[in-house]
Amino acid sequence: MIETADLPLVTVVVPAHDAEAYLAEALDSALRQTWSPVEIVVVDDGSRDRTADVAAAATGVKLLRQPNRGPAAARNAAVARATGDVVAYLDADDIWPADKLEVQVGYLLRNPECDAVLGREEVLRTDGVEPPPWVQRLDGGEVADSLSLVTMVLWRRVLDRVGPFDESFRVSEDMEWLVRARALGVRVDRVDEVVLRRRIHGANLSYRADEQRQGLFRALRGRARRDRGDAH
Repeated sequence: MIETADLPLVTVVVPAHDAEAYLAEALDSALRQTWSPVEIVVVDDGSRDRTADVAAAATGVKLLRQPNRGPAAARNAAVARATGDVVAYLDADDIWPADKLEVQVGYLLRNPECDAVLGREEVLRTDGVEPPPWVQRLDGGEVADSLSLVTMVLWRRVLDRVGPFDESFRVSEDMEWLVRARALGVRVDRVDEVVLRRRIHGANLSYRADEQRQGLFRALRGRARRDRGDAH
C-alpha cells in the first residue's frame, strides 16, 4: 500500500439506496485500496432495508442519511462533506480493483493538465440477467461500452467549478454533469486499465435504457439552450 503524507486525500463518494445485499463488499473494496489516505462518505438515500446498519458497521466510514431523493442528491450531499482534494465515485453495488485509486490518482498527478480521469469497466452480471444495451463482449468477458461517471476520479476543485449534479435527473445525471463540464473546457482523460467491476443485477437505475436516452436528450438540449443564452 502506498502511504505518505505528501499524497492527496481521496474522498470516496458512495450513494446507497436499499443496497444491503452489496454494500459491504463495495466498501471493503474501497478500504483495501493500495492508495492511502482515503476517506469514505456513504449517503443512505432513504433506504428501507439495513443499508445504514451495514455502512455504520464498516471501519472509518462517514454515514449520512437523507430521505430518498435520488443518486444525484446523494452524491451532492457526500461531496458537501468531503475533505479530500480528490473525489472518486463508487456505487453501492459495484467493486473496485485494489489498484483503482493508485492507477487513476497517479495519472492525475503525472498529468497536471488533466482535470478528471475515467477508466474501463468490467461487468459482473447476475445469472439470468440480460445485459443492458451498453454492454459489449470483449476478449471473452463483458465490458461497458460507455464513458461513465461511476469510473471517474477528479480534483475536488473541478466539482466546485462545474457545480453540483442536477437533482432533477434520476438517471443520466452523470451525462448532464459531463456535458456541462465539457462546455467549461474541463479536460477528461481515460485510462485503459479496468478500474471498476460493475454489478448488473436487473434493478440498476442504469438498466432503464429509455430513461437514459431521455436524460441524455435533456442534457444536450440544456447545453444548446445555454449556448444560445436562452434562460428558459
